[in-house]
Amino acid sequence: MAVQPSLPQLSSGSSLYLVEGPMLSPELHDLIIDQVTDGSTLHSCALVCRNWLPRSRYHLFRNISVTTLGQHLAFRTFLNHGNPCVFDYTTHLSICQYEHGNYDTMPWFDPQFLNLDVSKLTELTSMHVCNWQTQFEDMEVGWYLLGHFSGIKKLELESWILVGMADLRTILCAFPNLCELALNDMAPWDDDWGGGWPEPAIAPPTRPLSYLKLVDCPKEMIQWVALEYVDPRALVTVHVGLDQDLEPIGFMLQKAGSSIKNLTLECGCGRPTVEGKVDLAYNKSLRSLTFIAPIYPRDPAITALLSQVASDELELVEFEFSDKKYVLMEGRVDWQMIDNILSGPRFPALKEVSIVLSYASQISGPEPHWEIKMPQLTRKGILRAKQSVG
Repeated sequence: MAVQPSLPQLSSGSSLYLVEGPMLSPELHDLIIDQVTDGSTLHSCALVCRNWLPRSRYHLFRNISVTTLGQHLAFRTFLNHGNPCVFDYTTHLSICQYEHGNYDTMPWFDPQFLNLDVSKLTELTSMHVCNWQTQFEDMEVGWYLLGHFSGIKKLELESWILVGMADLRTILCAFPNLCELALNDMAPWDDDWGGGWPEPAIAPPTRPLSYLKLVDCPKEMIQWVALEYVDPRALVTVHVGLDQDLEPIGFMLQKAGSSIKNLTLECGCGRPTVEGKVDLAYNKSLRSLTFIAPIYPRDPAITALLSQVASDELELVEFEFSDKKYVLMEGRVDWQMIDNILSGPRFPALKEVSIVLSYASQISGPEPHWEIKMPQLTRKGILRAKQSVG
């Protein structure tokens, strides 16, 4: 007959309690580690036991950010001397050529920068490259860095200074499997992008991108990306700035038709004129629409665009404003008109209207009386408004 195991007998009043096996399953341990965001705590978790090591490493090395010269040096050491088994955890890399506003930290002149063997990051699928310049004679260093990432699916280029359009074409040739592209604050080296740019030997083919962001880009770049590089019929999510050349963007949106489900329109420091350039009536299946701005005086862009929307599947409309003074001053935003448009019968599927007022340092003043500014949406119970910092 099999003998059943039993717990040790404890004396009366003893606080000692022994159990056999783990009290929590490994899956629960992983869920607990998933809630840890502090790097030093994750390092401690990695040292607890062998079972905690994989999940801790996943969060420690999943996203790598290289934004300072010191981080460049640490990143080089990591690639050249790190444990090879941790490279497979990295799926996103954010790297800058120099610290914002500080050209002295530019690592181009460090010859060891050429020794970055980024091909070791075999599982990398997402990349963010910011504060980059291509006007230097040794700009091939940048192509060396970018040329290893043929497996990248998501690419964001931010705050770049380009010699010409050939630079962008050359870069995108290195990403044949791209599905998501974001171009933000892309500037030419001078104001005149005239002829004479060296063209790449092979131009990148048209890509069926599902996500595209174009904000603060030169006219020639917008035209090439919107009309030649992107297949509009594959687009699902689009984020575009209204303070730039809108005609090719409008044509792209028209050609995309109802394929786009999520659209974000961003206003910068200008006063965009959207009439005759952007028409949202072609999209009958739009589900979310977001406006990001400060809105300038008597700017009719929001109400004009909302009046065009013809999608009876629209579920979410968001307004994100960077400073309350642009929102509350008379004539800035016609909230009553927006309330009338969104409360009408054209949007039977509308579930939420979100208004977010953000501040750089601290919130000033009380919450606006939205029940007075937008009474119909308030009565429907679908208005969500909040203030935030940062």
